[in-house]
Amino acid sequence: MFEWSEAPFARIQVTPKDGKPITSWSNQDEAWLDVEQAISKAISAIHELKYRDTSTPTLTPIGDLIKAEFKQLEKVYTLASSEGVFCEGIPTGIHDLDHLLGGVRSSELVVVAARPSMGKSDFVLNIAARAALDRGEAIAFFSMQMPVQRVVRRLIAASSDVNSHLMWRGYIGEKDFPKLATAAAKLFEAPLYIDETPRLSMTDIIDRSRSLKVRNRVKLVIIDSLQQLVISHSKTTSECVSDFKALAKDLQVPIVLTCNLSPKVEKRRDKIPMFADLEDWSSLEQDADVVMFCIEMRSITRPRSTQVYWILS
Repeated sequence: MFEWSEAPFARIQVTPKDGKPITSWSNQDEAWLDVEQAISKAISAIHELKYRDTSTPTLTPIGDLIKAEFKQLEKVYTLASSEGVFCEGIPTGIHDLDHLLGGVRSSELVVVAARPSMGKSDFVLNIAARAALDRGEAIAFFSMQMPVQRVVRRLIAASSDVNSHLMWRGYIGEKDFPKLATAAAKLFEAPLYIDETPRLSMTDIIDRSRSLKVRNRVKLVIIDSLQQLVISHSKTTSECVSDFKALAKDLQVPIVLTCNLSPKVEKRRDKIPMFADLEDWSSLEQDADVVMFCIEMRSITRPRSTQVYWILS
């Protein structure tokens, strides 16, 4: 009989199914046979995984795609006929934008760009609130800029139609309290997930978004804002934008990013933003599906007041 103690691996404390080290077994032949069978099963499983047919997830027959597209067309037709509204994706809450874009749609990369304090965060929070409250969609909101307390305050204000600036300074009437209580109760049950980590890397966002997709089936990912993203020395902003686009396609959800514009836009006479005003994030021009520039201009009829305009690209 072969002497197992002389084998070079005899000193390794391999543990078969009963939990006892092989060197303590009286019949080591039987023990090693047990281990051999387990190893063989593991190797077979690895080979099966390695050589399985990988054509299914990447190559889809056009017939299946046409069926899915016609189902979507029927859904759109039903919505347009019954509600008079065409919004294939998640509504933004602004009628004209939804009419032009059809909402923020699956697998799209959408950018909201403006100068600081122009309401980018409020706009994307309004999208999140409407999607979670009105449609019951699970939303992931990465707030790298605002603390979570301010996010919640703005959500309550947006959901109650109470002026947020007046609300937190105490300038609210008795009629406002029932509105606030109702909004808070609805938000309490809403499938809205907020991450307030101040500085996240691209890897962090990808891992957390995928985890939320699996656990909570999120339908929209919002990141506020790009300027707070931690970028490693081995990665460029262009590669990060490509990663965001790939993530949107992989998760099959829209990803909405907020981005600050350069101060140069304020120095121009017309103050109309250009893609060059995105500065380090100019590659968004190529990879983003929709770029929305938000600008503030003086009213022609009322010189002392200003109006907010959206420019789509």
